[in-house]
Amino acid sequence: VTISSNTSLDEIQRVYFTTEYNERRRIRFIYQGRVISDMNTTLSENNIRDNSSIHVHIGQQSQTTQDRNPDQIENEGLLDLSFLFVPLFGLMLGIIWISFMIWPSVFSLLTKVMLFILSLGYVYVVFNMQFTS
Repeated sequence: VTISSNTSLDEIQRVYFTTEYNERRRIRFIYQGRVISDMNTTLSENNIRDNSSIHVHIGQQSQTTQDRNPDQIENEGLLDLSFLFVPLFGLMLGIIWISFMIWPSVFSLLTKVMLFILSLGYVYVVFNMQFTS
């Protein structure tokens, strides 16, 4: 399907998924592995380029905001701590390196090699996060 880049996702729902939209089923758009949550944005606002594929997931009947518990709406997404993984892993590696400098006799050859390999892996991940986004 060819769609203008200025078309909103809500409009795509209404035009191309009329039956599902009228049945109030949950229609999710997935682009590059992430769910696009704001249906009022356009394709260009979501950086969706020409010849791109968008996956669509049609689920059961969705709950409207009026049908949902206010505490459920307020607490959505508050427990996503995945962004802390890389910094906490780096902090842990730093503490282990400091321990290695203070008490080198505690570390065997295998643990020294593993610490070095984990540190190289961490540097590789951080480097890729910084320069590929």
